[in-house]
Amino acid sequence: MKSKLRISMTAILLSTIFVGCSAPAINNPTNAPVSLIANTPTLVQVDDAVKNGLIHRHWIPQKVSPNSYIGTYESRGLMAKVKVTFNTSTFSIEHLESKNLDYDPSDQTIHPTYNKWIDGLEREIRVRVDKNVKIGKRHQRRRERTKKKLNNSTYTATGSFSTIQRGMSSSEVRSILGEPNDITRKVTKKAFNPFYFGSDRFRSTYYYKGQGRIEFNIYNKVEEIHIDRNESGNK
Repeated sequence: MKSKLRISMTAILLSTIFVGCSAPAINNPTNAPVSLIANTPTLVQVDDAVKNGLIHRHWIPQKVSPNSYIGTYESRGLMAKVKVTFNTSTFSIEHLESKNLDYDPSDQTIHPTYNKWIDGLEREIRVRVDKNVKIGKRHQRRRERTKKKLNNSTYTATGSFSTIQRGMSSSEVRSILGEPNDITRKVTKKAFNPFYFGSDRFRSTYYYKGQGRIEFNIYNKVEEIHIDRNESGNK
């Protein structure tokens, strides 16, 4: 009787051990919402969130179509490769292949480490979609304020540099002078100074034939105004 009881207890114990050590089901998020907050992301915003989410979580992204990336993760002999597909509403993360992660295709189980990586990537994508939507709305409000300001502006399209002032935006300059004859862009010497954090690290220049040129800083604000001699001589 004791022998049978001992055998039964041993069987129960071994069963418990094997159940406890079994690998979890693989985490393949399918048609997961791109955001639990934002309901109006653009495809560009989701694309950016997926790409930079992969990079931030140390996956190497490779775009394979307008709506999908292949991501590869390698660490200490472990490797995983996934495919992330997305649209403006949902995204999916599909396991493609892995190494040293105990993947069993017969019952779709894998080492918990893989699921941890996928959980982190899933959260990262959602956070970045929400961030991109907020930034997009902020830029839209800024564009609307600029448009309203231009509509209410007292400036008139005189075609003369006399109304251009330092600090004006490029859109304000265009509303006064029209489209430039040429535009160039360059990095200034200040950009190579590690202790300089001002706005003059990059410049774009608008050229107006017969009038002069206008240089804009990194924020698209007028930094310098150079009037042609002919134009200044006519004043």
